[in-house]
Amino acid sequence: TYRAWCDFLEQMHEPSAPLSNSAILDQLDNQNAREALLAALEEECQQELVEIAMRLAEKRMDSKTWRAFHMTTYGELSAQQVAEELQMSTASVYQAKSRAQKLIREELENLEARE
Repeated sequence: TYRAWCDFLEQMHEPSAPLSNSAILDQLDNQNAREALLAALEEECQQELVEIAMRLAEKRMDSKTWRAFHMTTYGELSAQQVAEELQMSTASVYQAKSRAQKLIREELENLEARE
């Protein structure tokens, strides 16, 4: 879909007649707007892929390990705080975070390979 959108925008951009100075400026504005839109679409698509990869990785992990990852990454808690709350060692919290990150990367690579 991203490539189809790019193709559509390129077709819309093709000039059919010589352009005046104001038309050239309009074309440049349209080009900047198009590039901004494409960048925003690309960023949104990447964010969706990361969210899907995270959900898939979460399904592959036990809940305590996932919670340790999530609390240290998004809960802004230290590994020591998470260890105390989940009754784990600090080393186990670091291992959980590392394992979750690895699984998320694997899932993201799998999703990107499908595109």
